[in-house]
Amino acid sequence: MLYCGLRMTTSWLFTPIVGIFLVATFISVLVAIMAWRRRATPGGTPLALLMVIMTEVAIMSALEAAAVEIPVKITLSKLQYLGIINAPPLSLVFVIEYIHLRKWLKPRFLALFWIIPVITALLAFSNEWHGWVWSSFSPSPAPGSNLIIYGHGFWFWIWVIYAYAIITISIIFLTRAYISTEPLYRRQAGALLIGLTLPWVANGIYIFSLSPIPGLDLTPITFIISGLAVTLGVFRFQLFNLVPVARDILIESMSDAVVVLDAQDRIVDINPALQQLTKIDTDLLIGKPAESIFAAFPEIDKQYLHAKEARAQISLKGDGSYTLDMRISPLRDQHGFLTGRLIVLRDITERIRAEQAEREQRSLAEALRDTAVALNSTLNFDEVLDRILSNLDRVVPHDSANIALVDEEGITRIVRARGYSTRDLDEYILSIEMPVNKLYHWKQMVELNKPVIVPDIRLDNTWIQFPKTTWIRSYAGAPIIVKRIVVGFLNLESTTPGFFTLQQADPLQAFADQAAVAMQNARLFDETSRRVEEMTTLNKIGLALTSGLDLEQVLRELQKQCQKIIPLDCFYIALYDDTSGNIQIPLFYEAGEYKIEGQRNIDEQPGLSGYVIRTKKTYYLPDTINPVSPLPIPLIRTGGTPTRSYIGVPLLLGERVIGVISIQSYQPNAYSQNEIRLLETIATQATIAIDNARLFQRMEQLATVDSLTGIYNRRQFSFLAENEVERALRYNRQLTLIMMDLDRFKDVNDTFGHKTGDQVLQTICKRCAQALRKIDIMGRYGGEEFVVILPETSTESAFVLADRLRKTIEDLEILAPKGSIHVTASLGLAALDEQCITLENLLECADKALYDAKQAGRNQVKVYKH
Repeated sequence: MLYCGLRMTTSWLFTPIVGIFLVATFISVLVAIMAWRRRATPGGTPLALLMVIMTEVAIMSALEAAAVEIPVKITLSKLQYLGIINAPPLSLVFVIEYIHLRKWLKPRFLALFWIIPVITALLAFSNEWHGWVWSSFSPSPAPGSNLIIYGHGFWFWIWVIYAYAIITISIIFLTRAYISTEPLYRRQAGALLIGLTLPWVANGIYIFSLSPIPGLDLTPITFIISGLAVTLGVFRFQLFNLVPVARDILIESMSDAVVVLDAQDRIVDINPALQQLTKIDTDLLIGKPAESIFAAFPEIDKQYLHAKEARAQISLKGDGSYTLDMRISPLRDQHGFLTGRLIVLRDITERIRAEQAEREQRSLAEALRDTAVALNSTLNFDEVLDRILSNLDRVVPHDSANIALVDEEGITRIVRARGYSTRDLDEYILSIEMPVNKLYHWKQMVELNKPVIVPDIRLDNTWIQFPKTTWIRSYAGAPIIVKRIVVGFLNLESTTPGFFTLQQADPLQAFADQAAVAMQNARLFDETSRRVEEMTTLNKIGLALTSGLDLEQVLRELQKQCQKIIPLDCFYIALYDDTSGNIQIPLFYEAGEYKIEGQRNIDEQPGLSGYVIRTKKTYYLPDTINPVSPLPIPLIRTGGTPTRSYIGVPLLLGERVIGVISIQSYQPNAYSQNEIRLLETIATQATIAIDNARLFQRMEQLATVDSLTGIYNRRQFSFLAENEVERALRYNRQLTLIMMDLDRFKDVNDTFGHKTGDQVLQTICKRCAQALRKIDIMGRYGGEEFVVILPETSTESAFVLADRLRKTIEDLEILAPKGSIHVTASLGLAALDEQCITLENLLECADKALYDAKQAGRNQVKVYKH
């Protein structure tokens, strides 16, 4: 039997369930009010309406639970359906706006959402005629309740399928948002998931008769938890702050790209212009940190990402270079508190290009004027070449550039380069040389006296590709013309195809003409100055070389004077001994430092020095590592940076070669014929000075060194020892003297002869000298007696050294025609002290200690004791 209508007088029964329903009603009202206040923001209106209808459902549920008569309950249930039918579509609309898929919310699409809800409402209010929604009504068997159990018609289940399908879609969208968003938004999505899912879970429990109390619909009760979840999202997770407060000022059709950030630097809104600019699906960026959108703009400095207010121009490179004007402005609420930031990006590429063109014209005029001043401000040729390359970029931008000069034989050599160091190609570029007519574009510039522009070398069949320059894509060249003759080329290169254009030909040639004038002036001045300097230096060399007899001083003065007039990185003098075939290098200068080089035999290792000595002729090697350059003999490298250019001139004294003078450079082809002739002139003067210094050195050596043993003679030893004793006394330092005598050496002379005895003395002195320190002084005191001064040495340390000398002599085995020779020695030590304060005292005391060693059986060390 079906019931309908509402009686004028109704009985009510207020149970605990009614009280819970009223609490749910109260919470729904509060959330509805909060949502309604924020209804102007995307997502706010559907949520506000959803909470309003939930409030209506909660109120009707409370009244229905309190009503006693079944007709009244049915009527209240019909009214309750006015809210229930709108809950699923409104939930979906809210979720769609929340995840920023508003393009789906078109009127036609929205109309489809409400077809089944409207039919359900009509059928519910006309249920008495057909029973499609409720098929029966019966009191609940639960004691103490006035609930009724509703039987459901077929349309009710159609409605249930529709409602749960809509809710399932909403839950799927929220779940995806929960998984893919940042932690804060994940908490928001989680709160909404709880608020959206819980009522429908409760509703399912009711529909499928799973409620613990028959007829009790828990759905309104779950509104309490749902309301709390939404409230948490509003106040704790800033649900509605997700939507930018400045949305009203954004116009979808704006040409400027706009990004709105909230107070936590999260992206809350983006207009279509930004999507066109970045080619990024901006809907996926909503809710993510600001860095996500600016990943498309790596040129934006990080300081702007968190700046409250800023303005800057940013140059970007993508499909093409373009420039943006960026403005960052703060967004504040009515109380002045910062709620976010507004970032506007405007494309100002065309304006910048127009301004750039104007600046380029002005800059070109200024650059040509300034470079003319700079190039003519010096008359040093090398400095002019450097200034040409350093100022060239102001006229024609490029990645790399070089200057190639043409000599009298038509050979073109690159003499200056810039921009190749990043590829480690400086040395390679400077090694390039070839006839002008071998390169088509150089030949073309010589014939036409005009610049050449090659926009893309890969499209030019006349371009000759060098192995290490495949990175070059665009080329510009201009001839350097002096008196109608091409004396060189300016060569510019770029890694970008199409970088050089015909518009750059005129300014490049204008610069090349300025460079030609500066180069000509500098070259004339350089030649005149060099001639004067050469004559002056030659005169100085002659005076310097003849004013001193110290070999080292003569050689160093020779190197210094040569360096003034001939560019060099390496200089050496090799002295030759024609009796032994050995050369020694008393002076080796490289890269600002003097180095020590050993001697070698030119029969075994001739090298270039040996070649010059054997041929007695000057030898010039333009490039030591160029396989094309002829090598008459294998090179001998001495370490350090390999030199590229080599000149060797023999030092000739009549027909006799006494050595070689050589200059070298790290650059290939570094020397001209004029510089070679100049070195030959210097070598003639140097030969006489070196020979005189060597003669003086030999004479001086004979006066100070024992001719047999090679150690100091008695006179020189006494002189040096006196100085050491005086120094030790002045600075209160320790000093010990050793006197050594070979035991029974007369027997050696008598048995093997004096010549063999001399060889024994030479061997012993050589071995003893090797055992001593550099600061120790050893001399021959007389016959087979020797003395050693040990500065900075205590008696104990001297004793150890003396015993080592004794052992060294004892272990020697000297082979002679009549058999092997073994010799021993006795040693006496005396230390400098208060009772022994002169060299004479030391010698006397050491001699007494030596006598004690002889008396004690020889071949031992004794220390003098007072």
